[in-house]
Amino acid sequence: APHYMLYLETGLTPLYFHCLKLHLDYLKKVFAMSAGRFPRITALAAVDEGVGGFAELRDLQTKFGINLDVSSLNDAKIREVLGKLLEEHEISCKGRAADTTHYLWYRQLNHDVKCANFNSVGSVEHIRWILKLRTELLNLNYQPCLEDRIELCSLCNRRDREDIHHFICVCPILREFRVRWLGCAEVTRGDFVRMLNTPQEWQSLIMYLRT
Repeated sequence: APHYMLYLETGLTPLYFHCLKLHLDYLKKVFAMSAGRFPRITALAAVDEGVGGFAELRDLQTKFGINLDVSSLNDAKIREVLGKLLEEHEISCKGRAADTTHYLWYRQLNHDVKCANFNSVGSVEHIRWILKLRTELLNLNYQPCLEDRIELCSLCNRRDREDIHHFICVCPILREFRVRWLGCAEVTRGDFVRMLNTPQEWQSLIMYLRT
C-alpha cells in the first residue's frame, strides 16, 4: 500500500519524526555545553557549513517557514517544530489520498477514520480485513497497483471488473452471503462508502469476507 494510506489508516507517527526528535534533542544538549567543549565546536562548524542533517534542517526552515535556531533549542521549540511538521505531513497525505487516480474507492473515504490503530475495536485479524478492504488490497482480479491482468470477475458472467465494489456489493454469485451478513441482495455505491466509513458496520463486512 502507498505510505500515505498506512499513515492515514493507523495514525502512527512515521519513523522520520522520531529520528528528527532524537537529532534535535541531541543539538539542544550540545548547545547547552560551554563554548570550549568539542561537541559544541564541531556542531557549530557543521551548522555554518550546512553539513549533512544541518542542510536538511535548513531546507525544512525554508519549506515550512519554521524558525529553527539550533543554538537556542528548548523542549517547547522542539514540540512546536515537530507539531508543525506532523500537521503538514497529515495534510500532504490527505491531499494525496484525495488526488489519487488509482485508488478510486479510497479517494472517497473519510480519512479521519482510523481502522488500524490501537483504539480499533476487534482482533488483529479483524483489523487486517478492514485495512485490506478500505485500501483496496483484497486479493481480487483487479488491484489498483497491478497492471496487465485479467480484471473480470471469475465468479459471475456479468463481465464486470472484479474490484472491491463488485465483490462486496453486486456479484450475483455472492448474493446469498450479502443477504445473510449485509441484509440486502445488492449494496448501492453510496451505502458501500458509508459502510467503509462506519466502524459499527465493519463486523458485518468482516463476516461477509470470511465466509
